[in-house]
Amino acid sequence: MGLESFDLDAFAAKYAGENRVRHLMYIVEYGINPQHVFENHDKRELVVQLAKDALRLLLSDVEASKTTTVNTTLYRDLTTKFKEYLPLDYHPDVTFVDTATRANAARHERLEQELNSYKSSMIKESIRIGYNDLGEFYYRTGDLANALRSFIQARDYCTTEKHLVDMCFNVIKASIHLKNYTNVNNYLVKLEQSIAAPSSSSAADSDPT
Repeated sequence: MGLESFDLDAFAAKYAGENRVRHLMYIVEYGINPQHVFENHDKRELVVQLAKDALRLLLSDVEASKTTTVNTTLYRDLTTKFKEYLPLDYHPDVTFVDTATRANAARHERLEQELNSYKSSMIKESIRIGYNDLGEFYYRTGDLANALRSFIQARDYCTTEKHLVDMCFNVIKASIHLKNYTNVNNYLVKLEQSIAAPSSSSAADSDPT
């Protein structure tokens, strides 16, 4: 497939959340990198235009999340680092950013309070959910280090194999975006063990000897 026939919208539609952000960001950063050498000027222009379109999609995604948790850091980065690649009539929505920042702060405070309350109750399932909710909040706002930390902290409160599987998936997804591949490998092993455990137990239970 040549650049001329590349369908950016169809490509982006294959992904969601942080995966969509990462793929589109790669296109943006690759397209505007002056160190990349192209066969001719026309190809260079196509790549730059593709980067601009990817930038437009990213901004549209962030602005469309007005009723959910917003990655305000990403929005600021897009509108400052890549300002010269935005349409001339585009102006960052300062009110949107301020409103989203306050909403994020309020949600973060509520999640922390809920988690502290769960810890006081000493109910493991509630604490696990609290750490997962906090991890998802961090993940959606782009704070991947804290997301990973929260997902890992949920491990001590897993009481079923499904809980362990969910925890492993969460840790793996955050670790991939942090490029912590050692962590990815470690938790893939834990994931495989968790998935295999029920089968092993069932086989043992059905063994008549």
